[in-house]
Amino acid sequence: MFGLLVLLLLVGIFGYAIKTYNGLRFRSEGVKRSNSDLIGMLRKRVTLVNQLIDICKGYGEHEKLTHITVSEGATNVAESASIARAANTVIDRVTAIASNFPDLKANRTYEKLMDQLHSIEGEIQEKRELYNRTVELYNTQRATFPAVLFSDTLGFPEAPYYQTNEDGLDAKIEFKTDDGAILRETMKRIGDNATERGKLLAQRAGAQIENFREVKNASNFHENDQDKDDENSK
Repeated sequence: MFGLLVLLLLVGIFGYAIKTYNGLRFRSEGVKRSNSDLIGMLRKRVTLVNQLIDICKGYGEHEKLTHITVSEGATNVAESASIARAANTVIDRVTAIASNFPDLKANRTYEKLMDQLHSIEGEIQEKRELYNRTVELYNTQRATFPAVLFSDTLGFPEAPYYQTNEDGLDAKIEFKTDDGAILRETMKRIGDNATERGKLLAQRAGAQIENFREVKNASNFHENDQDKDDENSK
């Protein structure tokens, strides 16, 4: 009876772990998607900044400007913060050059690019806010009891918020989940435990049946002896 209760408890824990996993997986995918959208907007900003560099050729100090390169594999915010810093530096230098060269400042392409940069800054801010909202939802769910008991075990670490440091630059560490591998390992471990528990219960049940048979045989043997004694007494 005790073994059955333990088995039912393990099944209940396993079921709740699966439910917790599904919820955290859904929220974590939202965090990753928001982060990907944010980096996509930063890539667009870099493209505009590089176009600004191109039209600055022929003006003073343009040799100090170099194109910003973004790795195709850039996915975490440590890389996006580096991209943002480089873009901010170039924009500051271009603005300084334009202030010394009215022809550049009056250039229609320059004006158009600066307007696009101003517009995309608003979109980037929206993406940052959306990212932080998805992080809040995810972190809140993983921190609630009893989900907090399973979140780290299932491979869902706390997600970092997108914050701004004293220099006005973005700073955030990489967010990565290991839920798939850990879930498979956890399921295998629970399955192995359940198998061992089932074998143990089967062995105990077999032993009890064997004991019952022995007791039954002994009882039948005793009854036969008693019948023989009764016949002899007659």
